[in-house]
Amino acid sequence: MVSYDQVAHPGVLRIPADAGDLWAAMNNTRNSVFRDVGTNWTSLRLKLSFTPTQNYQQAGLAAYQDDDNYIFVDRIYNGGNKIACSQEAGGAASVVNSASVTATTNLYLRLDRAAGSGAMSASYSLDGTNWVLVGSATQTLRNPRLGIIVGSSPGGYPNADINWAEVVAPQIAPMLTVSPGNLTYSAAQGSNPVSQVLGITNSGGGTLSWTVVADGSAPAWLTVSSSNGVGNATVTVSVSSAGLAAGSYSKNLTVTAVGATNSPQTVAVNLTVNPVLPNLTVNPTAMNFGVVQGTNPPSQTLGIANSGNGTLSWTVVADGSAPAWLAVTPTNGVDNATVTVGVNSAGLAAGSYI
Repeated sequence: MVSYDQVAHPGVLRIPADAGDLWAAMNNTRNSVFRDVGTNWTSLRLKLSFTPTQNYQQAGLAAYQDDDNYIFVDRIYNGGNKIACSQEAGGAASVVNSASVTATTNLYLRLDRAAGSGAMSASYSLDGTNWVLVGSATQTLRNPRLGIIVGSSPGGYPNADINWAEVVAPQIAPMLTVSPGNLTYSAAQGSNPVSQVLGITNSGGGTLSWTVVADGSAPAWLTVSSSNGVGNATVTVSVSSAGLAAGSYSKNLTVTAVGATNSPQTVAVNLTVNPVLPNLTVNPTAMNFGVVQGTNPPSQTLGIANSGNGTLSWTVVADGSAPAWLAVTPTNGVDNATVTVGVNSAGLAAGSYI
């Protein structure tokens, strides 16, 4: 039984060598531990101590697809202590090579894979630095796992103490992704548009450290809430257009992540400031005059106001159709004003006129 007891054997995983073996059609190993390794691994490594005393007692490291397909490097007793490399393909097992090694503690085992070719090499080391090649083989394994295989004992249960197992894989560089690729704003002159967000994502591996720089050339109307950060983030992008004249404006945001692929990224920011037009307001919107025949009523006033922006240039035209009894003064002007509206009714017959 695999023992994880760190009081009894601190710093190691203890696996007794029981009966059972992977070899050929036996396929009855008992004390084995497996771990998924992903698809891009280049090396599997194991540090252990193991003192076998009977033939075929073994403990080692496997690139393991299943009981009939694997490559194995192990400490084995076979007429003496050895380091052996073996493989099995489709149930056909063979020893690739072995080397006599008397050391039984602090052994390092290693399986290296050439990416894409299926070529693997088995090595051992007594110090973790200087490695000795035991054997090489080419074999395509489907989704292999790291296997720690201990067993094949004809009697007794010698312990294999596992210090650590290691999977080596090339580090995937971070990849900078920025969304959206451009930002468009529109605002009425004298106002600011609603802020928008920019998404920054690491689509690769490792750590993404990023900076965002807003084009600060005059006029300075573009700002960001965060100029730097680590990992995935959203940055608020704001536009201050209240003081800008009507027109179209463009700037860029530059997002940079040192060491990342797809860096830097440029985000175009386009702004349209729309002019606010003058707005004509008149008050009142109707006038009524009453008078005794042969006389003129008092004049009234019409208010003209600009309730928008810009300059309001106006004209007032009185209906001149006969009989001509309506007059205004002044007849034109700029911005807010009061216009006098007079009625010449003294010569009109009694009645209603519009």
